[in-house]
Amino acid sequence: GQEDNGGQTEERPCDETQTPPQHQTGESVIEDEHKNEQEYEETERTQQTTQEEDNGNSTLTAEDLGNMPGSHFSALFHAFLQLEDEWKLAVEESSTAVRDLTTSQALAQKTQKRMDKAEKHLLKLWEENCDMRQQLKQRKREKRVLVQEVKNLQQQVERLQKEPPQQQGMQAPQQY
Repeated sequence: GQEDNGGQTEERPCDETQTPPQHQTGESVIEDEHKNEQEYEETERTQQTTQEEDNGNSTLTAEDLGNMPGSHFSALFHAFLQLEDEWKLAVEESSTAVRDLTTSQALAQKTQKRMDKAEKHLLKLWEENCDMRQQLKQRKREKRVLVQEVKNLQQQVERLQKEPPQQQGMQAPQQY
């Protein structure tokens, strides 16, 4: 389509989504012009507001951007908020995981120290046990020797008691 601009003709690219102009009644032409004027005024207001804000060094608010026609800012803003919430959850989960890891490492170190101490104590007890077993074996040997000596002495006493008293005086008792 072409448009007349003060005697100059401009070529507009053809938009495939546009429908070809149809025969319109007078009322529909007036309604279309009225709609076009409203859209033009709104665009002018938006541009003027943006220009004033730029001159005043102020930033656009989310509400201003959301009201821009065709910006889809609302959907983008909601997607951003959702991503931000997910990011906050991920940060919280990771900090919890780091805390748990630190706690677990401290507990593992504490447990390792206790285990080392218990191992030293166990080694000491094992050595004492070995010493006691050796002592027990030695005492059992000594006991066997003593038991044998006692039996020998008992046998001698019995023999001496059975012998006539005359022979007892002649023999000197044996000492062991």
